[in-house]
Amino acid sequence: MGATVASLPPQSTQVVVQGTPYYYSGGVYYAPQKNGYAVVPPPKGAVIPSAPESSTTVHGADKSFAYSNGVFYEEAGQGYEIVDPPVGASWFRRSRKEPQP
Repeated sequence: MGATVASLPPQSTQVVVQGTPYYYSGGVYYAPQKNGYAVVPPPKGAVIPSAPESSTTVHGADKSFAYSNGVFYEEAGQGYEIVDPPVGASWFRRSRKEPQP
């Protein structure tokens, strides 16, 4: 977070939240800055076209959500919207096993 880039990745998508433009690409969100774009936390309420490839399905509040990198997404009419964590959400974290010496 906070890193600045001179230009956006070529596959970025614009999302507007409460009149503020953000850009999304590969699970990373950017906000326009004076001399480029800053990496920012995912803006709640943003709607992206599809759930991130790295997402896992979680269940809570009698719904299914996509979860990726600490962010919950709820299916919306035109994509997936960033939402608050659902009450009672449960999921399994996969951990990678370290090789034994």
